[in-house]
Amino acid sequence: MRGALRRERGDVSGAAADFAEVLARTPRHPLALQGRARLRMDQGDLDGALADFGSLLRCAPANTDALVGRGIARALKGQWRAAVEEFDAAVRFDPKNATALADRGLARNRLGETRAAEADMADAILLAKPGNGWPYTARAGLALLRNDDPGAARDIEEALRRSPDGASALQIRAILRARAGDGAGSAGDAAAARRAMPRVAERVAALFGEGLVLPR
Repeated sequence: MRGALRRERGDVSGAAADFAEVLARTPRHPLALQGRARLRMDQGDLDGALADFGSLLRCAPANTDALVGRGIARALKGQWRAAVEEFDAAVRFDPKNATALADRGLARNRLGETRAAEADMADAILLAKPGNGWPYTARAGLALLRNDDPGAARDIEEALRRSPDGASALQIRAILRARAGDGAGSAGDAAAARRAMPRVAERVAALFGEGLVLPR
């Protein structure tokens, strides 16, 4: 738990040390494996993250958080079909998992499966719990790609109402504000997004496509 708190605060070395200590004592400790996997993914070590998620899933095949995490790692590597398969598995175990549905929608969109992606997003929005802003963030990004800036603005404000520190939501609002000519607002959002997740711009571009990058 200390490692998880350190990761949330951006203390990468402290979090890594805590997870390493737990895993030295208990090599298959589920929370430590999951925490280290997410830490590695934050740092761009996607192969390391996949290895940790794989170790966890060998012990607990129905761990939907690990399935979703492994799906995101595959998506960030551009392995869209494999990512869909991971999200499919998560949804089979938990049909009301709004995060898995939204992530599957993004992967399907990258595969050109537009109708299936839209259906996943609609289901994710319907099922999203009050503190979960990710489905709205995902739909806002897709709206921006379609140049539906008003729709994107509505969704991103709801995403940030639900999760005010959401790094991807802040990054997408930065892009939206830049497109509207609000340079100061865009810069403020982009800085806040980087504080929450240093590699957020890279992650958003990888998940949504190069259409979602801040203009220079």
